[in-house]
Formats: sequence, C-alpha cells, structure tokens
Amino acid sequence: MEGYRGLGQTVGVYPQPEVTPYEFNTPVGLGQSQIARGITAAYGGAKAGLQGYGASIADALGANQLAQEWYANANANAQQAELDGPRVRTLGAIQNPNDALDYGLGKVGEFAPYLVGGGALGLVGRGVGAVAGLRGAQIGRAHV
Repeated sequence: MEGYRGLGQTVGVYPQPEVTPYEFNTPVGLGQSQIARGITAAYGGAKAGLQGYGASIADALGANQLAQEWYANANANAQQAELDGPRVRTLGAIQNPNDALDYGLGKVGEFAPYLVGGGALGLVGRGVGAVAGLRGAQIGRAHV
C-alpha cells in the first residue's frame, strides 16, 4: 500500500496482522479489546472525513495541489481506519456467541467518541444556559 504525503513527509500505511478467531474469553490478535479497536476506527474515520471536507474546500478555493494532498491523506486515513476496526464488523459475519459479543463491543467503541463529545457539549450548553438565566434574573431584579 502506498504511503501518503503530509507536510512534506511520506508516511507509510502498514497493514496490521490478520486477527485470528479465538476461543471464548481468550483474547488473541492485536491484544486490544474490541471497544478500543472501535474507538480507534471511529477516530480514524472522523479524521479522514474532516480531511476530505478540508480538501473539498481547498479544491473549491482553487488550491488544487493542496486539495490533492488532502484527498490522499483522507484516503490513507480511511484505509487505516478500516484496518484498525473491530474484528466483527457486520451482522452477517456473526457465526457464534463470541462474534456477537465482539460485534456489540466494537459498536460500543465506535459510538463512544460521539457519545462523549455530545455529552460534553450538552454540559457546556447547560452551563451557558444556567449562567444566562442567572444573568437575566439579575437584570430583571435591577429593573424592579
């Protein structure tokens, strides 16, 4: 697989070893839990998506060379995210209870970054709303 260029450096994308099937509760493969593999894949996929959007904007602004580099980076990151993904990626690949467990844990890992980010933004919004409410109450009392 060909590497990609970013900031003047060529970085190779190295395929990970094939994850072999394993017996119940005996982790084999890359030594990572399926949740961790899901988180890694979600991060890599989000990074590739953002690079693709950036490349589209650069292309629209006429920076064609920069856009081509960013498209290449996005493609390489998408391929790496695919390699980093959970062992069982689709419902059709489930053959036994271990596969079902790995599928579920992988999906938890894939959703976790978005849930954490959404929760954090919700807390920030709640804090901003509380501050605005207190400020409004103070202004209301000042006019009475």
